[in-house]
Amino acid sequence: MDNVIGSYTEWQQLETALVGRVNHDVKINMSDKVQYDKKEYTKIFDETDRYLDDLSDLIKSFGVHVERPKSSSVLNYSYSIKDIEFKSEADESNSFISNFSVDFTKHPIGVRDLVTCIDNKIIEFNSIDNIRHFESTAYYGNLMKYFDRGAEWISMPKNPWLEFSHDENNYMYFEAANIYKCGKDLFVTVAETGNEKGLKWLKKVLPTFNINVADKIYNHIDGMFSIIKPGLLLSALPKEVLPKKLQSWDMIKLDTKIFERPDLIDEYSQDTDFDNTMLDANVFSINEETVLISANDKELIDKFKKYNVEAIPVPFKHRHFFNQGLHCLVLDLKRKGPLEDYFE
Repeated sequence: MDNVIGSYTEWQQLETALVGRVNHDVKINMSDKVQYDKKEYTKIFDETDRYLDDLSDLIKSFGVHVERPKSSSVLNYSYSIKDIEFKSEADESNSFISNFSVDFTKHPIGVRDLVTCIDNKIIEFNSIDNIRHFESTAYYGNLMKYFDRGAEWISMPKNPWLEFSHDENNYMYFEAANIYKCGKDLFVTVAETGNEKGLKWLKKVLPTFNINVADKIYNHIDGMFSIIKPGLLLSALPKEVLPKKLQSWDMIKLDTKIFERPDLIDEYSQDTDFDNTMLDANVFSINEETVLISANDKELIDKFKKYNVEAIPVPFKHRHFFNQGLHCLVLDLKRKGPLEDYFE
């Protein structure tokens, strides 16, 4: 039976994609300690809504089926959990109260942060960030139809000791955006948004793939480089920082751009890991010949042309506010193409 979901690379022909939505509840439930201009905040959210709609329409224009979470699944997935008591029947002394609290969760616009689809599998991960505990539920309605059609759904075990999320012995965490697909090889980061137990779990879930740890890159791997097609990379990093298997490939070199960091309004709405994120490297491919790039990087168009790749500039006014690039905003649910070994 053919796969109903999944992809083996980040560049094979895209067939189905998922684009998220803004959670407008965030501006309603913001901490009282945070001072902000509600009108300006609402404007940012509304403009981002329209941007995501335009991005979806652009991807559809290439003949791609685009999934969107229903507005209700986004706007109503806020939770309040406090003072959970866990007891063990085998050992009543092993009981404690969790102080874990989630009043609402982040925007489900970074759709590939906690879910990836590989080899007919929907794989759901845990974040190190407790406020993202329920984030992927916004996409369950979209993903369930593929499970019903034959996809396998695998979820990393949830951690009951929620306030001990950094405890290496009791908790596994690993974010899906730590993974970059390249056929039989997966390039992954572990530092900061993953741990060794999470990496061990990933290896057991995908035992036939070669897991290559990029130990000189931190946080989400797509924030530092992209593979455009076999033999071609996009990055601002020195080659010696990249995984060894990629160091012999051609690379379109990005200039390191200086930008004014946005003010931190609240951790619930913004990803603030600017040091480990280069949004110019965070591009999204429709196929080997077509890549969506930031409208801020029009000078890259000619560089891509030299490699017979059409680069299409796409605007996102608030990319630095959310610290999200194009690859963050789109999850490739299905790409057409076989599983290949690009390093034989």
